Amino acid sequence: MDDCPRYSCYNFAWQATLEGILSNLKGALQNASNTNALGHQPTPKKITTEAIFMLNVILIFVILTVIGSSVNTIELLCKEFRKEIASQLLNGKVKATNEAEYTGTKKKSFEPPIYAGTKSKDTNIYNVKQVVRDGLQFAFKLILKNDVWKICKKYLECFSIQNNGSKMLSTVSGEEHLNALHGIKTLALIWVAVNHICMFHATILRTVSEQFQNILEMPITQLILNGIFANDVFFVLSGFMNAYMFFDYYKKRKGKIPWFLFYISRFLRFTPLYLIVLGFYATLFSHTDSGPAWPTYNTNPICRENWIWNVLYLNNFSMHKKQCMLTTWYIACDLQLYIVSPLFLLLLMRRPKIGFALIVTCICGSCFTSFILTKHFKLIDGISKLASHSHNMEAFYGR
Repeated sequence: MDDCPRYSCYNFAWQATLEGILSNLKGALQNASNTNALGHQPTPKKITTEAIFMLNVILIFVILTVIGSSVNTIELLCKEFRKEIASQLLNGKVKATNEAEYTGTKKKSFEPPIYAGTKSKDTNIYNVKQVVRDGLQFAFKLILKNDVWKICKKYLECFSIQNNGSKMLSTVSGEEHLNALHGIKTLALIWVAVNHICMFHATILRTVSEQFQNILEMPITQLILNGIFANDVFFVLSGFMNAYMFFDYYKKRKGKIPWFLFYISRFLRFTPLYLIVLGFYATLFSHTDSGPAWPTYNTNPICRENWIWNVLYLNNFSMHKKQCMLTTWYIACDLQLYIVSPLFLLLLMRRPKIGFALIVTCICGSCFTSFILTKHFKLIDGISKLASHSHNMEAFYGR
């Protein structure tokens, strides 16, 4: 049994963990409302080495975004420029042909009307514009035909706001997408959002009235507060899509799977953005505001000690008190399930009976383990029961 009072063994500020915030936020706000505002003047925080490093990383991505968006814009302008030149040349040839037929003389080339008669200032302006256009067109052709530039452009366009924005807002689904899943994802996402909003309100309660307890027992309230099971919906959808794409790829490649790419592509898909958000939360979040309940530390102390668990996607195996950015547990679980998925998928393809038997065994084992842990630690059977522990949230969180 843990003899240490809450956070006494770990000299961390209560704002460093979600668990601490849920337990102490209400009390901190009440103390602030009962105290003179002059006593809460914030002390200016120092910009740490970690914060400077994180700012530089973010700046690099901002620069790449600007370059990628600029390249995309220039490429679109070049296309419009080429269309305009082609249109002018076509109009010039048509006009030259008409004039040749009208005068009865053959013209080898067409001169724009501006060259006819005496020279004027407009002639010089036309010549300058034509030279500039020809020079730009020649330069763009050299650049666009360069192989190195094509490779660089391909990677820079990954940071383009236009490309990413059009993909995010596109309503067209590819052949590999299953449209029916989009509705399920949307409903599950709304369920999770409403659940978390209500959960945060319920967990800061210190006393629960009889009227509020009756509200918690209403069917609609039970449905909302037990939205934690929507996480299982996302796990099922993720596993379904993984199996669907794996089987399709397995048949196309006739069983030859490039395992290195199978794992590294998944890792690279999530890790860059994940680490930037994690780094911002650990080093810069405390600098974004100030107040009586705002973090007083410069760098989150828990993240400073345990960030490696998040990088390795093992943070869900750590205690809540030691987890940096607790809400990232889902990402770790998702990647871990993805890593072990080929064990089941290959058996389903090559030895279906053994594969199904292994899946059923694992499901039964998981259910039995959850039952034993819930009974041993006297855990709750849903978020809706959390309010019944409001009189002693410290002990409940400890379990």
